[in-house]
Amino acid sequence: MPDNEACPDCGGRLRELGEDIAKMLDYVRASFKILRHVRPKLSCEMCDRSVQAPGPSRSIDRGLAGSSGTGKTRLMNALRVESCHQNKRVVFTAVAALINELIEASHKSQLSRALAQWKRGT
Repeated sequence: MPDNEACPDCGGRLRELGEDIAKMLDYVRASFKILRHVRPKLSCEMCDRSVQAPGPSRSIDRGLAGSSGTGKTRLMNALRVESCHQNKRVVFTAVAALINELIEASHKSQLSRALAQWKRGT
């Protein structure tokens, strides 16, 4: 909920407009759960400005990254095994290694080629 009940532009009273729900996968005691963050949307009755509290912070915007010990590696391994069962190509790498590879390719004017290789699954 925004910090106050008044429109930041004109001071008018805010009315409920809707809500956004953010979901994050989390691993808790040998199980996964979805954390739902509900953020009401409000709009001013006088000027129609909409306001909303900021969403939850994430390590990577729209990413899977979560707190340490939440089972991300276990989940990625399960996804890798399932992908292999479905005859899909899978590539796992450290983000730092990928960034370094792309920076090096960029310095050699070969960024498009490197990106194309990653799209194909290296």
